Amino acid sequence: MNYKIIAAFFVLTLAFYSIGLGGVALLDPDEPVYAQTAREMVETGSWLTPRLNGLLWFDKPPMYFWLSAVSFKAFSVSEFAARFPSALMASLLVVLVYAWALRAFGDEKTAAYSALTLASALLFVFISRAAVTDMTLCFFMNLSFFMFYLALSEPDKKYKYINLFYFFSGFSVLTKGPVGLVLPLLIIVPFLVLRRDWIFLRALYTPAGFLLFGLSALPWYAAMLVLHGSQFFNTFIGYHNLIRFLEPEHVRTSSVFFYAPVLLLGFFPHLAPAGALIKDFIVRASGRDF
Repeated sequence: MNYKIIAAFFVLTLAFYSIGLGGVALLDPDEPVYAQTAREMVETGSWLTPRLNGLLWFDKPPMYFWLSAVSFKAFSVSEFAARFPSALMASLLVVLVYAWALRAFGDEKTAAYSALTLASALLFVFISRAAVTDMTLCFFMNLSFFMFYLALSEPDKKYKYINLFYFFSGFSVLTKGPVGLVLPLLIIVPFLVLRRDWIFLRALYTPAGFLLFGLSALPWYAAMLVLHGSQFFNTFIGYHNLIRFLEPEHVRTSSVFFYAPVLLLGFFPHLAPAGALIKDFIVRASGRDF
């Protein structure tokens, strides 16, 4: 692996995503409240319980607030500092995609094209410059999927990588809640069933992996339940996870007809390769060539 190329991707993409990062005011509805929550952590010194305008606020777990608070400490409180964690996570994800593609295809040119395609996609660039949780979730979730890929690729080391899958999934859960583990499993389990890979499916049941997941994800949740009891459970678990899963909060954007054009526009300027990828996936899936 060429570490000079990896360093170049990281430095250049971080510089690209950081240009003018503080030139626009924080945009409603999410950026201001996320930034204010991190600001109050810095000002009060209370980094455990998220607060907004002094009141308990359990909209999201604390990972992005912690990253923003560290950024505020490093750069002072500003729009730039509020958004910098997303730019950093985007650059790390580009590096991860390069390493993943190099591992999968064994070709530096293919790996570089893969990383450049992601790094320059319109929606990816937009999210990399926003003070929201999405890019942090994307990084940790893709890191978890990479561990799953390595487990498939190296069967003799599968338990090592499955354990790491659970460990990094814990950071996803610490970023955006149960979806950080539930969504990957909703993809991985049907995939293994379609492959009829029952041995690997049983390998997902690993006490060591559950322990690592607990170490990375659960201490904060346990602390919130101890400190705030039913208020945390009803607000975060009850409303922000169960109810929002069952009932769309934003009705206007809940239709598939909203996301289809967003995804198409988000792939710009790589619409042709994206179309070829989708076509190839449909052909292979219909032929059960997994």
